[in-house]
Amino acid sequence: MIYFNQNKQAYAFVIADPLCVIEENVWKEYSSLQQGVEYDIDETGIIDLRDTPEYEQEQAQKERQRLNLLNLTKADVLLALYQDKGLTPDNIKAMLKDNVPALIKFDYASSYYRGDDVVNALGLALGYSTEEMDYLFENKKFPEKTVEPVEPADTDSDSDTDGDSDSDADTDTDVETDNEESEVTE
Repeated sequence: MIYFNQNKQAYAFVIADPLCVIEENVWKEYSSLQQGVEYDIDETGIIDLRDTPEYEQEQAQKERQRLNLLNLTKADVLLALYQDKGLTPDNIKAMLKDNVPALIKFDYASSYYRGDDVVNALGLALGYSTEEMDYLFENKKFPEKTVEPVEPADTDSDSDTDGDSDSDADTDTDVETDNEESEVTE
């Protein structure tokens, strides 16, 4: 058993007037976590704070801060844009020509931070989502494009009596084309 005093300190032996007492296996789960952030202790035992909306919001803010501090060299960004969309530095400069501060940052920066407003604006202007831009700064490339599977066309059995109307149409066209070509060459 683990005993907690009124100051929420844990003891592996019996203490006088404990705040609460918990099983040792329960304490092992929480002992590596941060008290007051991920768990708390009261007279009923341990309270897991990780499932609260406040904790989730705080974690999302920390993750956004981490992502915003990621940076890439100018060469990494330009190479990724060229590989993904075929854009050259001149193409990007042409896009930014009316935004002088953005153009200056683009031209003279040696690296770009994910959280920079110009990076966000350029990403949006090029059609990238926040998630795709985050991926770029974590992986030095944009995510692979997923190709949606094409569903086969619905064939209507009433209009196709022999089950091979498409190939018949192609054959007829080919024959007509062959005839036309023969007439032209004769």
